[in-house]
Amino acid sequence: MRVSGQHLQSFVRVAPTIIFLLLSPAVVRSQVASSQTLDQNRSNSEWKLQAHTADEIAQTNPSMSADLLKQDGVAIQAAYPKLKMAFEKQGFASSQVDQIIAYAWKDFRNDHPSGKLDSVRFAKYTEENFGGLHISSQPTGAIVYVDDKKWDETTNCNGLTHAGKRKITLIKEGYDEVTDYVQVNAGAWSSFTKTLKKK
Repeated sequence: MRVSGQHLQSFVRVAPTIIFLLLSPAVVRSQVASSQTLDQNRSNSEWKLQAHTADEIAQTNPSMSADLLKQDGVAIQAAYPKLKMAFEKQGFASSQVDQIIAYAWKDFRNDHPSGKLDSVRFAKYTEENFGGLHISSQPTGAIVYVDDKKWDETTNCNGLTHAGKRKITLIKEGYDEVTDYVQVNAGAWSSFTKTLKKK
């Protein structure tokens, strides 16, 4: 998608503000009615993931205003402690929580390009629409496709995906291709295991 120079300039102006909002404990305290504070131990790569997602959203939705992006940043950071606690309780790593939040923000804005995103709504959307998937095979080393999209890793592997019924395909040289379905639970890990048959 072609993005206008004017919109890119607008995003460049607002990006530092978004990062500041995401990093600012004062903003979190003003937005979250609890004693939870910002996790100061998040890595630079995790903050870069948030900024990269903001860039993708800006390019996908060129009519989205800089103010709306800033408001999103505040809402997402306010929702972060609740989401971190909920997903980590189910065995997700901190970096996986950040990836889920990035996916959820992008998906939410694709479905709802305008309108206010509040922290409660975003937390609910994220918890209800994403989960983790363990995919294993015997023997290991099968190429994995989830909903016809190739995963970077071969079996046995873990990944993040949308909750609901997912189509899984496993391909390994010398073995029959396997395609089946698995129900991925929202906010939790689900498993898919297959024994491959030699041709």
